[in-house]
Amino acid sequence: MLLFFKLLQLIFVALGLTRPLDEAACTMYEDCWMKASFPPTTLSEWVELPGSSTHHLVLPRDGPSIVFLHGTGSAAALAWSSTAHQFADHYAVYAPDLPAFGRSTLSWEFFSAATSADLEEMYADWLAHYLDAVGLQKPVVVAHSIGAFFAIHFAKKYPTKVSKLILVDPAGLLPTLGAKGFYFGWLFKLGFPTRQARFFGKVLSAFPKTTKTRYWHQLNASPTAFGDHVVAKFITTTWSSVYWNRPALRSLLTADVPFAFVYGELDDLMPSTQGDTIVEACMEDPIALVGLVSGAWHMPFHIDNGRPFVDRVLRAIEVARLPQPSGPLLSYLQQDPEIFASSWNVCATTRTVEQLHAALKKQKGLS
Repeated sequence: MLLFFKLLQLIFVALGLTRPLDEAACTMYEDCWMKASFPPTTLSEWVELPGSSTHHLVLPRDGPSIVFLHGTGSAAALAWSSTAHQFADHYAVYAPDLPAFGRSTLSWEFFSAATSADLEEMYADWLAHYLDAVGLQKPVVVAHSIGAFFAIHFAKKYPTKVSKLILVDPAGLLPTLGAKGFYFGWLFKLGFPTRQARFFGKVLSAFPKTTKTRYWHQLNASPTAFGDHVVAKFITTTWSSVYWNRPALRSLLTADVPFAFVYGELDDLMPSTQGDTIVEACMEDPIALVGLVSGAWHMPFHIDNGRPFVDRVLRAIEVARLPQPSGPLLSYLQQDPEIFASSWNVCATTRTVEQLHAALKKQKGLS
């Protein structure tokens, strides 16, 4: 099979059908995408940080600042193309590519030897270094999926560096995902589809037709973009169970940083019921702390040109507040996450999720 695709690649190269998978081509496709999707004042720059050459986008403006962190299989220019210009009416916008995702680099030698705990520390330190390098003090941080998971650990370690944390369909809060968490977990463990894009490389580059898909392929076929492997380290799989091995909820509740949630209404990967349960378990008044984007799945920022997402995030920034977790709740969250693993049986996983949510709510107000 490998020989077949190698031969196919050679044929495509000979026919001039493939496109280069290098830095210059990536810059070219990003420039095309930026011209189509971002204001002309948007800056695409690099920041040299300890352990990472970090690529980021900046929409300059006087006044308060907001930092956006994307999820897996994406990059700043892809995730925030529908919304960055709208947020720029209110904030100076900063959107970096996470190390090992998008165009930002991370040492494979460091990664291959790192534990999941090491990675949590590294991403927390990276974001702290980034804020220092670009001169931001206490910005709002809006983070999606795996970016939200890393943002929580950053807030826990550096609470004085962030004013509010808005978590968008956050990954890794609880051991279980949604009802179909077993299947989603295996997809993430296998790095689908980014690992496959990297494997097939130039063969696939002959097929994308739009600027966006070409740019996405450039990013995910790059040997420096191995974020799928980063995500996989946090997922433990067996033939019968899957779970997130280092759930972040306890860190979120003890970080001393105000937070709120925004979810896609239809997200069954990281469903909004997670946010509902969390605010009910740890907030005196949970009203309006979970904003929903109607008709959206796990990536709610492109629906209706991003307008509903922008509205929900701005509202979330207004209402974000500190939790009041009880001692029993914090103790309960120290349990082995394997207890709440997802199963291949969707009904069984649904029961596990319901039991976990009921147990979290039960701890509220207990002394």
